[in-house]
Amino acid sequence: MIRKAEITSEQKVLIASGTSNTSMFLISLLNKKCQLYVLTSSQKSAEEFRKIGIHNVSVIDHSWSSESCRAKITSDFGKLTYDVIFDPFIDSNLNKLIHLTAMNGKYITCGIFNQSLPSDRMVGIYSNEELIRIFSTLIQRNVQLLGNCLGSKEDLIYALSMFVKGEMPITIDSVYQGSQVQDFFNRTFNESNRFGKVVYIY
Repeated sequence: MIRKAEITSEQKVLIASGTSNTSMFLISLLNKKCQLYVLTSSQKSAEEFRKIGIHNVSVIDHSWSSESCRAKITSDFGKLTYDVIFDPFIDSNLNKLIHLTAMNGKYITCGIFNQSLPSDRMVGIYSNEELIRIFSTLIQRNVQLLGNCLGSKEDLIYALSMFVKGEMPITIDSVYQGSQVQDFFNRTFNESNRFGKVVYIY
């Protein structure tokens, strides 16, 4: 995702759903390498981000309307647009954030929050009116909407080497082992107050 974004140090980068595993890795890799802004849904998480040196954090509620989200982000960060927006959950954030993309910006997404829903229930997640606004923004601002799944083998090797050299710190939420398999899965998938990677030691 970072390779596709082609980020430079002066660019403004917005990361949505800050406590998702994808976003946590992006934050670790991009902190101090660009002008970084992070969104999260909990005040506690915002405080944790500030402890690790992320100062531009805005707390928004997923239940808010697009207008309310953008108003809160503008109130916290100023009237900015972002050169790159990273979004782990296109079905939750696209309609709320696409209008904050700068001219010639990039909106990169890699997942669906409600991925366990049957496909027939996914239809209609955005209204026709919202889709027209999204499409209009993409066209009027010349925005690139990029999807991403896995990177290359070289990306994985690079990330591992960064970690080994201490250049990509990983925030650990909790560690489980032995018979704690159920606790591990529960913490990983069901507890929204986690902050960082949940680890199981084999």
